[in-house]
Amino acid sequence: MLGRISPSCAVLLMYAVFASSDAIGKQKLTIRDAIETTRFMTADTEGLNATALSPDGSRYAVVVVRGDVARDGVELEVLVGSLDSLDAAVPASLGRIFTRAYGGTAFGEGNATQLLINGVNFPRWIDQDRLALLWENEHGVHQVITVDASTKQWKRQMDVSRNVTSFAFGVGGELLYVSRSPWSPAQSAEMARNGFSVRSTSAVPLLHGVVDGSTLHDVLWGVGEHYVQSHVGDGDGARRIYRGTSPLITYYLDQPAIQPTISPDGRWAILAVTAPDVPLAWQQYKSVEMEVMYASWRRDSSLPQARSLQQPFLVSLADKQARPLWDAPAAQRGIGWQPAWSPDSTRLLVGPTFVPVEQASPAGLTGFEMAVVDIAKGDGSFAVLPLVLEDARSVRGARWLNSNEIEVQLSREFVTFQQEGRAWKEVRRASAKAGSSNIRVELRQDLNTPPALYAVDETTGRQVRVFDPNPALSTRFELGETKLVSWRDQKGRLWEGRLYLPVGYQTHERYPLVIQTRGWGHRDGFSLYGRGGLQPPLGPGWSVFLAQPLANRGIAVLQVGPPPPEAQSLARQNEAWTELLGYESAIDHLDRAGVIDRSRVGLMGFSRSGWHAVYSLAFSKFRYAASIVDDNINSSYIEEAMAGWGNPEMRNGADPFGRGMKDWLENAPSFNIEHVNSPLMMIASSSIAGTALPVVQGWEIFSRLRFLGKPVEYFVAPRIDRGSHNLQNPGQLMVLQQRALDWWLFWLKDEINMSYEKRAQYQEWTRLRTLRDTEARLGERPYLRWKAESVELCDIRLC
Repeated sequence: MLGRISPSCAVLLMYAVFASSDAIGKQKLTIRDAIETTRFMTADTEGLNATALSPDGSRYAVVVVRGDVARDGVELEVLVGSLDSLDAAVPASLGRIFTRAYGGTAFGEGNATQLLINGVNFPRWIDQDRLALLWENEHGVHQVITVDASTKQWKRQMDVSRNVTSFAFGVGGELLYVSRSPWSPAQSAEMARNGFSVRSTSAVPLLHGVVDGSTLHDVLWGVGEHYVQSHVGDGDGARRIYRGTSPLITYYLDQPAIQPTISPDGRWAILAVTAPDVPLAWQQYKSVEMEVMYASWRRDSSLPQARSLQQPFLVSLADKQARPLWDAPAAQRGIGWQPAWSPDSTRLLVGPTFVPVEQASPAGLTGFEMAVVDIAKGDGSFAVLPLVLEDARSVRGARWLNSNEIEVQLSREFVTFQQEGRAWKEVRRASAKAGSSNIRVELRQDLNTPPALYAVDETTGRQVRVFDPNPALSTRFELGETKLVSWRDQKGRLWEGRLYLPVGYQTHERYPLVIQTRGWGHRDGFSLYGRGGLQPPLGPGWSVFLAQPLANRGIAVLQVGPPPPEAQSLARQNEAWTELLGYESAIDHLDRAGVIDRSRVGLMGFSRSGWHAVYSLAFSKFRYAASIVDDNINSSYIEEAMAGWGNPEMRNGADPFGRGMKDWLENAPSFNIEHVNSPLMMIASSSIAGTALPVVQGWEIFSRLRFLGKPVEYFVAPRIDRGSHNLQNPGQLMVLQQRALDWWLFWLKDEINMSYEKRAQYQEWTRLRTLRDTEARLGERPYLRWKAESVELCDIRLC
């Protein structure tokens, strides 16, 4: 049974002693309380832009998301306000819709968590009155729905059996959409009956009976197909888009590099397609993600990293034919960002983006160019906006003011460019958007202030808070103070992080610490969980990020920011080592500052940063008191073999064969597992085709630790048949996060919940503590340096 956390008497006594005077009468923030807070959906992955303006700029819309534990689901609400005055700017609700927020299945039901992620399902205005977004129907299939801001009427715009992943409306009511064609088991079943040759280099699909050569991602996400529908509800009459005689195909459907957009005259559309051809010239692009994707493509075009390499395509809606916009890939960092059409539909602003190699400046080679492409010429010719690199890195959106002026939104200001001949020049900068309305609505927050909407009158300077989705959060609950901290690692590189101090923090006390690894969205943003941006900072968070719930139990939390810029350009094989140095130096810094007890430090990793965490456990000189990794890669030998050797040299220095095996023996965490001394909880929270197959991904680490008698637990999230990498279902999160909280309290504070339902859990953890203590008496094991030398066969075998 699920329930609220029951703090022990010792914890209650501690809080009674140390609670500050302004916290008296407030409640402790529990996991359930955090799940039921409300967050804004944003158009960008940093969580800054929450408002969608109507075409004429007279209205704005916002979407909020909140968890509902009692109904075991998530509620989404659309609100609209007017920009006529400050009073009119207070938004009114257009209604709420509900989902259980489960992960998808291989055979039709969509992954509802993708409907709740920043930058993926932001509302789009069709005209002055109607907003559109994606939602699931009664069968769990994702479809386009609309709501009228004047009548508050909701309407389904289509009725097809495929899950729609992205869409665009045309001026004549045309609907262009990208859909997920689900994998069918029919061919695999026939091959299994008749015998078959293995076609895939990835073994994981084979474990599920996928023997037709389909990849793991084909099964998880299907293949993206592109359609144009002329009339509402005309699913059967939708026509497919082709390039010549071949249909367009897109993979990584939930993360398009460019959202589909139709030109104002309804003649053209722009969308992102998995690059059908990758020329040699593309190896000259300099971004780290591009280098990985290009190397993957050359190795095997079916690898996930290769299929995430996308290219912008231009579609003629009259004949449903598509062609490449130009000979350049789309920048992957633009998730959810919209291209901007000129009013006459002859030009298209795209960016930040890569541009064709032969015409690229350094910004164009690194994916940070803002380019105006001439559609009328049809040859991919373009002109660039003269943005310095620092500005290009902070682009949030853009629009055409008229046929000769473009306004680019940066993180803190708006820049206007004007065309002179074939070139563009900057003509002004301002803190406010140009437009007919004097009212501006913006999202405000800081590290300790939850986000709320404010309306500002540009004429008088008067400002009003018009919508606070969590009015009682700061007054009803105790929240630990959050600070930005910085430190330098052993190489002198500057790191930053968010430090969550325990509630009632006292400077003369030292506290346990949990380090949560990489990913914080906007550095100055508010987050209950530590994570932010693409990851939910409020509402039902995901995984086991628990910053404020831990702060409410007397544990400090450090959410580590991204690695320093000079470290991000390092070769991939140094990635985990760089993170290790960041964690170690952070501990030293907080220890010197007198904040933490360095004997009680835990380390947590999720997804890719789970590899960084496991690597740190194996190679760090620091001994962590406990650790958790969730739904992560770990760069082990078996993991790479099961996945078809995607990019092994990017993880451990070389190919894991021949001389390269030496690098793997010395660098792979699984081959150095004897050095892991921290009690480790491993978690599987996503499913593959409705099964717990992700457990296999961590099996080498888990089985080696078990064989060596080390304290390890492998926990599988509830309802793993509907699990997700981005968990959002409250029931799943309550169980997972509560177990993680219990784990930290057990290992970092020696606290045990004596309730009957948790007796078996603590009996097992007490056994693990015995293993830890036994391990500690054995002392440190030496690391091994391996040697690879050339010999004749007869030197190692009798001839």
